[in-house]
Amino acid sequence: MRISKHLVSALIVLLCGAAFLEAQGITLEGEWVLVPQASAEIDLYGALSVGITIGKDGVSVTRTFGGSRSFKETWELKTGGAANLVPVLDRVFPTNVFMGVSLSPGEKRTIQAYWEDAPRRLRLEETGEVLVSQGKVPVQSRHVFQAG
Repeated sequence: MRISKHLVSALIVLLCGAAFLEAQGITLEGEWVLVPQASAEIDLYGALSVGITIGKDGVSVTRTFGGSRSFKETWELKTGGAANLVPVLDRVFPTNVFMGVSLSPGEKRTIQAYWEDAPRRLRLEETGEVLVSQGKVPVQSRHVFQAG
């Protein structure tokens, strides 16, 4: 099998980049603010920040949509694929408030958290039900947070 020199160069860049991030101690932990020019629109709120705190057995993720008129939620999650039951406290569906979709307070969502490249890449798999004009329907969401 023959490997092109472009592939070898790309692998070297990726490996060196990963080694640089590791040496710099870059992790997801901290407060991250969305850059509007480089991101999908976030509807009514116009701003999004994410706070991530890494613990021994899990991770805490706080999402704050908006500024003075904001929506904030915090998820305390065990990692490794555990089924975390997260209560729905507000009907707001924050990623698209004008879509005619709402959450049902009192219900629970299941969120599974996986480190794909600890501590730089975290994937969350969310399942639950939302309310639409036709009634309750199941939804699945994937949230990926990556540093570097």
